[in-house]
Amino acid sequence: ILRRCCGKQMSGKWRNEQFPEAKQAHDYNRTEYLHSPRYHGCAMYDIDRVEDLFLQTPLYQKLVSHPQLEIVARPSQAD
Repeated sequence: ILRRCCGKQMSGKWRNEQFPEAKQAHDYNRTEYLHSPRYHGCAMYDIDRVEDLFLQTPLYQKLVSHPQLEIVARPSQAD
């Protein structure tokens, strides 16, 4: 969810919905797209809550507890 709905890997169609002035992806029929298996689904999530929950997972806790994995655990500065 976080990869698909945030940052550089964000769905182009979701990016268009968030930043309509930028229009980086081609126009599309949103109603048809909602029923497509390729629909990103980002609008149904509270992204801040998803991120908070991820930071509480055992996986994330293990990543931050090992110095050699620090680069994997920290947020990207490019997004």
